[in-house]
Amino acid sequence: MKKITTKLKITISAIALVLFCSVLFLGKNISYFIFQGINIGSAEAYVLPLKNREMVYVKLVFKNAGVLHDDIELHGISNLVSVLLFKKINGLSTEETAEKIIDLGIRELNVDSSADDFKISFFVRYNRIKEAFAFFNKAFVAPSFSDGDLETAKELIPSAMDPETTSPGQLMMQKVFEMLYGNCNYGMNPAGTSQAISGVSKVDIQAFIKQKLTCKNLKIFFVGDVSKSDIKTYSKILLVNVPDGDVNTPAKIGQGSSNEPSATITKENMKDVIGIAYGIRIDQLSDVERAALRIIITAIFEGNNSDFSDGLVKSDIACKTHVKLVDRSLSTSVLLCSYIDKKDFDNYMKYVNSKIAEYNSSIDYEKLNKVQEYFIKIANNGFYNVSDIDEQMKYTYMPFDKVTQEHFLTIIKHLFNRNNMKTVICSATSM
Repeated sequence: MKKITTKLKITISAIALVLFCSVLFLGKNISYFIFQGINIGSAEAYVLPLKNREMVYVKLVFKNAGVLHDDIELHGISNLVSVLLFKKINGLSTEETAEKIIDLGIRELNVDSSADDFKISFFVRYNRIKEAFAFFNKAFVAPSFSDGDLETAKELIPSAMDPETTSPGQLMMQKVFEMLYGNCNYGMNPAGTSQAISGVSKVDIQAFIKQKLTCKNLKIFFVGDVSKSDIKTYSKILLVNVPDGDVNTPAKIGQGSSNEPSATITKENMKDVIGIAYGIRIDQLSDVERAALRIIITAIFEGNNSDFSDGLVKSDIACKTHVKLVDRSLSTSVLLCSYIDKKDFDNYMKYVNSKIAEYNSSIDYEKLNKVQEYFIKIANNGFYNVSDIDEQMKYTYMPFDKVTQEHFLTIIKHLFNRNNMKTVICSATSM
């Protein structure tokens, strides 16, 4: 499935950015610090203090405001908002807004609405936070973009839906999601729906900002040399124009679009290669089961020395394989995508069938326990990638140490049950 991320991005040079990130975070392990929770009105804020840092990383996460929770008749509106929200601020032109953002010491401004949540992130110099937040808060009052800006943004989205320009892997994954979830947001193209996007008006954009981007749905993350008192002061400035609002209602997920276990799609440029994607849907995972799934996927599929990849090498099958764990708020799915030389296709299918039978008949608990120990160590020692701080908090507090053999067995029996699998094959001709 194609991941569509509409972004507004203002960057310093690549070299300067690499040097900055190296100086800022090199050797710093997040777990050595404590996330401190702070209530800012109806919003929640979390600060990770890192002393003697010139730049502060800020991330706003509005829960259930991403494209996966758009109203069906406006599917894709969140992507339009992500393009337009900071395009023109406080009556300034696009160019003047961009210059002002840079002048305020803001770097790597990124807006992402491609999944469950609507996320805004950026780096800002500590001594410019107050000014930067005072400028940004005006974006939440009312959009300053023109009708022409909206039409231009609409033109960007349909290109992401065109099968002719979409890669085979993305086509396969999109078809798998359609088969797993049917005609609901989780099964639809995350770029949006052409018909819905074409009908979005300026009034719709204004309503989205006021109704979805609200304090009751907001978590703010700060990483840098900031105190609790700083966070309270600056957050109030940033959120002065953000209403409390109501809690965003998550979208409803449907059943699969087809009772058929498999489907085929054609792509002329596949030539001598065949693509195949398997998809499994798992709903209502507990935190412990989600941890067990993460361990299982790592042990079986990830890395050159994983059980699945190692067997392919020993079988001399020409194949490129990757697994994708899509952990969304309402449902989790696992996708296994492979590209196989035509001459090895039959052998690959036999190999997959043999591995499914193997995983159903015997479980290597020793290997699973080793990977479990690895994740426990990571959870205890923390993570390094500050830009994904909200996602990493999930793993930091994921109960890997509570996973038992019973949890492994439950997940494996579901994961390798043929009745739960959807299969999509992509080739130059119908198979």
